Amino acid sequence: MTGRISGFKAEVTKVSPDVRFVHCIIHREHLTFRKIGCELNLIMNDVVSMVNIVKTRALNTRLFKILCEDMGSNHNTLLFHTDVRWLSRGKVLKRVIELSDELRIFIREIKPDLSALLSNEKWMCLASYLADVFDKVNELNVSLQGQSTNILVLTSKLQAFNKKLSSWLSHLTMEIPQCLRIKTPFSTSLKYDHIPWSIKEQLIEIREDSTLESEFHEKELSEFWLRRQQEYPLISKAALLILIHFASTYLYETAFSQLQIIKKPT
Repeated sequence: MTGRISGFKAEVTKVSPDVRFVHCIIHREHLTFRKIGCELNLIMNDVVSMVNIVKTRALNTRLFKILCEDMGSNHNTLLFHTDVRWLSRGKVLKRVIELSDELRIFIREIKPDLSALLSNEKWMCLASYLADVFDKVNELNVSLQGQSTNILVLTSKLQAFNKKLSSWLSHLTMEIPQCLRIKTPFSTSLKYDHIPWSIKEQLIEIREDSTLESEFHEKELSEFWLRRQQEYPLISKAALLILIHFASTYLYETAFSQLQIIKKPT
């Protein structure tokens, strides 16, 4: 319809040759963020399948609502995802994460393979990450809408978002060297540049202790560094300050969900 040869654009150009056409900036943003990578796309497909089990049958929808109410959930329904309103996927993902316990119980007998995913830590982390990504993109999309806008304003908003992406990536890159020292303290290729001397001394001592190396490979990362608090307080504290971070909303949302169950009146 908008073709430059025989469509709308061609007809307008015949009448007004100086008219300029610009591809919708919001649509360009839409096309860009639809390429989310193979693994993350599979996550989205899994989520859509889970939602469809509940939402495509009225009986399942009612039963799921009753289950959520009985468990004292903050929500009692899932949200539909449509490809036309592609940004709805962020809200769909967030709701599935918030109701992950309820959904896992509900589909356990219907689709055990999908139910198992809701207990899979890696899958839940990726789903939470994807929800966070679309949350940021939703904010950008809303800011691009409205009547009092023009191409300069919209372009500046996109440029600002690109700089934010670069800033987030830069911040992550700055954290990587410290994280590598915590994850691989016994690596022979480990460099000690830009490390305070007091921490460097403790790292050297840890690296030369063969008994600690065997324990490092047997224990969970957080457990290993917790056990080092008395011997190596500085490096242990630095490690735990990183490991204590909530990498996604999944952990505290799970805790709140369990709290709702505990507080449920008998």
